Amino acid sequence: MTNTAANYLNEQLARRAPRAENTSTPAPPPESLVVHYHEIALKGNNRIHFEKRLQRNILRATSPLGVYAMVRLYGRLLCKLTPSANVGAICSELKKIFGIAYFAPAYKLEQDIGAITALALKLLAQQNFNTFKVETKRSQKHFPLTSPQ
Repeated sequence: MTNTAANYLNEQLARRAPRAENTSTPAPPPESLVVHYHEIALKGNNRIHFEKRLQRNILRATSPLGVYAMVRLYGRLLCKLTPSANVGAICSELKKIFGIAYFAPAYKLEQDIGAITALALKLLAQQNFNTFKVETKRSQKHFPLTSPQ
């Protein structure tokens, strides 16, 4: 019987040392932020105009804080960060920009469940929680595990 990715992560968390004794290296800062927007996706033929306006507004507010480039993806924007970016300040600015539904840190990893688990453990080591949920969408169909796994 094979373990699902969530079960594997649960097992790794259960084996981990208690937080007070955890001497693992801290999680790296995110390489980018994924920004999801809402209303502007409904504008029809003017969609590209609104996406570019949102992109300009984000760059104007965040480029002094460490956003050096933006990539437009379908339904979202990817803000690329410098290594010295002030992520907290960037997040504060993004909260003020009209049209953003939510944003999240993004990390580029190899397609390996071990690498994904290792980063997830580093990120979770900094958090206090009783339960958690892992939800996946497998956009890369060449990844060996399916979304439910």
